[in-house]
Amino acid sequence: MSKENIFICAGETSADLYAAMLLVELQKTLPDVHFWGVGGPSSRGLMECLIPMEQFQVMGLSDVLKALPRLISNFYKITRSILERSPKMVIIIDQPSFGIKLARHLRKKGYTGKIVQFVAPTVWAWKKNRADEMAKYFDLLLTLFDFEPAYFAHTTLKSVFVGHPITELIAHDNSHSLFLDPDRPVLSIFPGSRPAEIKRNLAKQLEAAKLFCKKFPTTQIAVSVASHDAVDIPQGLLPSIIVVPFNARYELMKKSHLALAKSGTVTLELALHQVPTVVTYELSYLNYLMAKYIMKVESMPFFCIVNILCGKKVFAECIKPPVTSQMIYERLEVWQNSPQSYQQCVDGCIELKKHVMGTLSPIKTCVKELCELL
Repeated sequence: MSKENIFICAGETSADLYAAMLLVELQKTLPDVHFWGVGGPSSRGLMECLIPMEQFQVMGLSDVLKALPRLISNFYKITRSILERSPKMVIIIDQPSFGIKLARHLRKKGYTGKIVQFVAPTVWAWKKNRADEMAKYFDLLLTLFDFEPAYFAHTTLKSVFVGHPITELIAHDNSHSLFLDPDRPVLSIFPGSRPAEIKRNLAKQLEAAKLFCKKFPTTQIAVSVASHDAVDIPQGLLPSIIVVPFNARYELMKKSHLALAKSGTVTLELALHQVPTVVTYELSYLNYLMAKYIMKVESMPFFCIVNILCGKKVFAECIKPPVTSQMIYERLEVWQNSPQSYQQCVDGCIELKKHVMGTLSPIKTCVKELCELL
């Protein structure tokens, strides 16, 4: 290609949102550069799409094994395209395991452009040798949390804390009208965005919510969904449940008293909205064994990113099997019956902000660092 180009890889829903924000700012700063890569609904209209993000959306070992032929084919399609088109920079957003494999392969094949990872791998939780491995292949690491650069300080890799983009998404969110009774408390449910996540989490979350409403009948239940088609709500519950689209999730969080959420970025969003949350993550037995014996997750004091960042239990966790609807309900009941416990959780959410708020706009800081590297 005659025009300078930059490749961006965003293979997850949250990464797609960050990619879109980044592309808007990059195109202002670098109007003569052509952007292309892997993206989803938010970023596809801002760049040439080589492969849609949905081709990479799998979770857990069993799902990965089923999708392995497709994932391998897409991996080599990406590497061939990068080597042929020789972009000035490759930016990988999240998916650090994929990013490390891609960077290693590109370097071995002779790619000499800049490679950047935006969103650090969780080296502080497990696989601490990843820091040294990343230093071999990457030119820049942009981190979301203030404590992460310290884990790469012993390497030659430049690591910069930029802050978390969701702070900007929340700050600039436009209000959406929701059909909620302002005089009744709201229990919101966030089961995940992928069909497999929803299948594994929603049933028990709904059953726990049903138990909660029996004890506290004025409660309204609202479920945040990425797609109405992906959510199967039992007919007996349907009339009493408000289904909220993904783009109105922040408005739902603003109105929520309590929440149930799948482990992930959504828990951080709920903490920034100061909503006490029970975090669930239903694993298949095979995935649990992998997590226990290979990833050594049982040695970790916490699983939820909110608790990890604060270094203490702020949100309740229901992750280690067996997870039951009764267990989830009981954790909600503690906050409902104890204003003191509820306020302690809110105070922890307020404390969390210091770990994710950069001094400038996270996206503008990213663009500044990327342009300095070019």
